Amino acid sequence: MATELELKLIVSGDAKSQIENRFLPSLDAKVTRSEYTLFNQYYDTPDNLLRRHDIGLRIRGRDGKFEQTIKTAGKVVAGLHSRPEYNVDIREPQPDLSLFDREIFPESLSVDDLQKRIQPLFTTDFTRSEFLLDFGDKGIIELVCDLGTIRVDKQSVPISEVELELKQGDVSLIFELAERLSDVTNARVGNMSKAARGYMLAKNRSISSKAMDAFLSVDPHTTCEEGFIRAAEYALAYWQHHESCYLEHRKVRDLAHMVMGMQLLLQTLTLLLPLLQCRTMLDLHKALMLRVTDWFWVEQLMSIKELRSKKGPFRKKLSNNPELLSYLRGISEGIIQNYAPDKRIESRDNVALQLKIARTLYDKPWRQESSGYDSSLIEHAKGWLSQGWHNILQNMPRNKRLNAHEYIAQQSMLRQTLFTGFILGNLFPERRDQFRAPWLDILSGIEELNTLFSLKAQLNTADIQGKDELMLWCDEKVASLLNVMEQSRAVALGLDAYW
Repeated sequence: MATELELKLIVSGDAKSQIENRFLPSLDAKVTRSEYTLFNQYYDTPDNLLRRHDIGLRIRGRDGKFEQTIKTAGKVVAGLHSRPEYNVDIREPQPDLSLFDREIFPESLSVDDLQKRIQPLFTTDFTRSEFLLDFGDKGIIELVCDLGTIRVDKQSVPISEVELELKQGDVSLIFELAERLSDVTNARVGNMSKAARGYMLAKNRSISSKAMDAFLSVDPHTTCEEGFIRAAEYALAYWQHHESCYLEHRKVRDLAHMVMGMQLLLQTLTLLLPLLQCRTMLDLHKALMLRVTDWFWVEQLMSIKELRSKKGPFRKKLSNNPELLSYLRGISEGIIQNYAPDKRIESRDNVALQLKIARTLYDKPWRQESSGYDSSLIEHAKGWLSQGWHNILQNMPRNKRLNAHEYIAQQSMLRQTLFTGFILGNLFPERRDQFRAPWLDILSGIEELNTLFSLKAQLNTADIQGKDELMLWCDEKVASLLNVMEQSRAVALGLDAYW
């Protein structure tokens, strides 16, 4: 068995020439080159039994020779893939599961039954340009540039990616080369394998947006270091997943989910920083604050999306005013053009930040400068939760009716406090959901207030008919919404803390 440790980057079509002409000449390394074509056939049962057990089965053909491979469950952090791999040479391009060690399969699976049921699922055909980079004592990295196609029947999607695999030395060398590579070619961190994309194509699916889990998977035995790493890995994966979603579908909601991943990661850093404090973490916190701020305009874009939505709460009123809808569409298109989300996602700064996050999670630099990282997460959880909700109650006192602007002013703090509950909530499962529900409703109400105020701002500048009537309607909607939010807040303030 071998365990691959590699970093995947999604690149543009001219990446190979950029690597050969700009990247390799800048390295102090001995470079060995080769190029060949690979044919890969992936297999599974009709009910995807292997996939459901996180097993991938592949036959690879090269120059008339064949190899069958099984990959079992692994891990992906910011594009750094680590996955056990089992390889067996075969004479013909037909899988023979009996040649693998029985122990690599779960006990619940019958190898004989699998052999009878497996069938071809999809193929990946690509040209691989391989560069073995020997840095002497520093280590050896295999860099490959794969250009080709994933195919199921008549459907296909392109392959254009670079992989950096550690052959010898410290993993930090991978991150250093990835950052240097992002300087010379358009690249972004990739967290989906060719196989994962093939399985989606086989099911006639594309990458799609997903809701955040209710709570992070932690338990009373989780240390602060483990809690930080789990939350940061989750947030980063959520961020990167929705980057990919946006680039494929160009949906505004994917940008909002992407920013939510950044915000969760920022709150994770803010919460755990006192116990994991070191220069690297402080720098990362500062960089992430700037990155979240850099995407401030997504909130306005989401408000306009909600106003234009055919399923939203505003469509019934606004559908009678095509002039306004056209105006809002123009504003939305202008924001996209002005802020260019594609370029921001694929920018060198964005790639470098994600690589820095991944490297930090791998290196654990706080171990050299702090001592509280191995303490129990639950030891600190009650204090963190109490402090967060104390701040909310101070700014949203029970003896005062809040106006719309006062609610909106608390949006960021309320979101951060709810993120803290996401990270720690699994430690206190009793009455947790009941306590959070009205506050989640209030946060949704604040978002709707933002949408209404965004509409009022657009009406102030738009030259359209019916402005006065729409302004009055907005004021009535705000007043009605505030009544509902005040009722939710009264329920929330009557609940005891769950921790």
